[in-house]
Amino acid sequence: PRKVLKLHNLTRFAVDQIASFGVDIWALHPSAQAPPRFAADVLIDARHTNYSALALVLRDVDSTVIHLDLDLAIKAERAMIAKTAAQRIWSVGDDSFFDTFRTYEEHVAFADQLASKYPQIVTQLPPIGKTIEGREIHALKLASPAKAASGNKNKPAVYLESTVHAREWLATSSLAYVMHSLASSYGSDAEITDLLDKFDVYVAPIVNIDGYLYTWQSSDNRMWRKNRRPNRDGTFGADINRNWGP
Repeated sequence: PRKVLKLHNLTRFAVDQIASFGVDIWALHPSAQAPPRFAADVLIDARHTNYSALALVLRDVDSTVIHLDLDLAIKAERAMIAKTAAQRIWSVGDDSFFDTFRTYEEHVAFADQLASKYPQIVTQLPPIGKTIEGREIHALKLASPAKAASGNKNKPAVYLESTVHAREWLATSSLAYVMHSLASSYGSDAEITDLLDKFDVYVAPIVNIDGYLYTWQSSDNRMWRKNRRPNRDGTFGADINRNWGP
């Protein structure tokens, strides 16, 4: 089974050496000392072609277990989602959308219904681009009604996006919750009302659509992070948080 370890007291050389094996490093925590030492949260897959060599490197590294069996945790998550599949009725008028993780299609429907229920606050914008597989990237604008913003036609803007890394489903749900809170609480919550009176908020809920869909296809894909660009070496994926070239 795949497992997640926290590796302790690593030098920069050790971090680079572990990364050279193609290990999925989830997080890197530098210490305050100089030169810094690092703690690293890493996904270890015994099926990896370099696992034997990696195991030799890790045998002298102090580590603690975060997930002893990641696949078991993923299966439990899938079971939870399947259990609620028959109860996937939700409304933008309450918090029922956030009872479980939602598919891409459900997130699209949620944005559509949010714009329909709160047309004075939410505006659906033209697509801001396309993914490598040709899917349109949708965006919305949330702003106070025109009467509340009179005399302030050049409000500063805030841009929010999520699901740059495909596996971060919680980020997708969190931004949907932010959208819902801004739209539903304007006029009743003083802080949110003041925020939208002062700022226009532009939102791209899911920018890595191809990767997000891929993580839903099977449990083996759940930890996929990148997009689905075909690479020259026969692999797939680029990290779209830092690769913007053609």
